[in-house]
Amino acid sequence: MSAGGEKVYIAGPMTGYPAFNFPAFHEAQKWLEGHGYEVFNPALADGGDTSKSWDYYLRRDIPALCECDLLVALPGWARSRGAVVEVAVARMLGIPCLAFETMSPLGAAEPEPILHEASRLVHGDRNRDYTHPWDDFTRVGRIWGALLNQDPISPRLVGCMLAGLKLSRESQVPKRDNRVDLAGYAECLEMVDERERQAQSVTSTDNRED
Repeated sequence: MSAGGEKVYIAGPMTGYPAFNFPAFHEAQKWLEGHGYEVFNPALADGGDTSKSWDYYLRRDIPALCECDLLVALPGWARSRGAVVEVAVARMLGIPCLAFETMSPLGAAEPEPILHEASRLVHGDRNRDYTHPWDDFTRVGRIWGALLNQDPISPRLVGCMLAGLKLSRESQVPKRDNRVDLAGYAECLEMVDERERQAQSVTSTDNRED
């Protein structure tokens, strides 16, 4: 398949991927250019800078999308909120959307598996916004302890209580968000446990050295 100078926008997942999934974007660009397309690669914009906010990149990239003749979506696009927005905008503007793997028309986005969504959120945006769950839950535990006029609540117990909150809500009004958050808190508890094991290992090493 080749094109006579059509301009293509590459859409795909970045957050939560190693190296922001840039290698996949660059590989797609190389293939597309080799088949006669002009390419807008978001991974190259701003020199590949990744330090700004999510909405900054969306505001930057949507105008570029509007100037393109075609959108090509990388694998995993349906699990990226940015790529989902880009595909929706392209479709509203009548810009054809193709799957990069087959260069055939892109189907509708299937719901992301709950465990995938929870892991992406925990290790992506939320981890960046709220810091590691152990640190976040430690802060929450101190506040809850102060409000209850007792010692700080442990990070592990904070995670369990937050999961309990989601179970309570799910029992009253079942919805996907509750189940995603419940899975996310299970992942956070695993991260809390890992941090505590690391701390114990360091303590044990220090004691042996003494």
